[in-house]
Amino acid sequence: MNVITLITDFGTKNYWLSAIKTKLVHALPEVSVIDISHEISPYNYLECAYILKSAIPFHAPHTIHIIGFETTPKRNAPILIVQFKKQFFITADNGLMGLITTKESIEQIVSVSERFIQRTSFMTLDTLVEIGIELVKQKSIKRLGTIVNQINLLKPDQPIIDSSQSKIKGHIIFIDRYGNLVTNITQSTFQSLWNHQNFRINARGFVIDTIYDSYDECAQVNATKSPLGSKFAIFNSNKLLEIGIYKGDPNTAGSANTLYGLKYRDSITIEFFNSP
Repeated sequence: MNVITLITDFGTKNYWLSAIKTKLVHALPEVSVIDISHEISPYNYLECAYILKSAIPFHAPHTIHIIGFETTPKRNAPILIVQFKKQFFITADNGLMGLITTKESIEQIVSVSERFIQRTSFMTLDTLVEIGIELVKQKSIKRLGTIVNQINLLKPDQPIIDSSQSKIKGHIIFIDRYGNLVTNITQSTFQSLWNHQNFRINARGFVIDTIYDSYDECAQVNATKSPLGSKFAIFNSNKLLEIGIYKGDPNTAGSANTLYGLKYRDSITIEFFNSP
């Protein structure tokens, strides 16, 4: 247990992160503290789950993840240590883990004993960090509470396939800093319907009929004109459909979300059809 990660919706304007890291460094000088993200949109479960789930494969077994997100979903909510992929997730019982994995894939769950919990206005610092410190020292989650089988698990929205098997309807789950839009439509869902016929992707007027293998392929295909500003669609490293504007910037020339007014949870469709 030599690595502790942090993911929060705190941003970086306040002193909160320095307080959290200072406590960890003083208590566990041998442990590396790694930031996953602190720019989660406030209370945005899908965004938090997407970023955390994307980071998990890069971490070794026994990594401890402190999830400073929605730590008080209701009064006296349990604090959990969830073991998944041999890593440990310290979180409130707020349902978030259901957006990251399934109940069947969870290896072990401990409801942390109240003697390790301080019900304060800064639960991440006063409780979750303290539990992380204790977990490193104790080296066993069973010593910190009681094994449980039932926790709150939110159910992720799945893309909808129409009865004719000719259309997929999904929605936007994440917008990155370039204004690119990640959807909940998986590559496997697309391939299950696509029989090498034509298709059209449409999201509020953002229309494209090609899925590229990479961002670079978009630039190469559009090399005869400036590729800047070209629309693209790809399946990203998480095998999710992503659409955007090549080298777009929401703060200057514009991006898919600013030029087309696309927002979190907006609908996106893929329609399959044969040429006339």
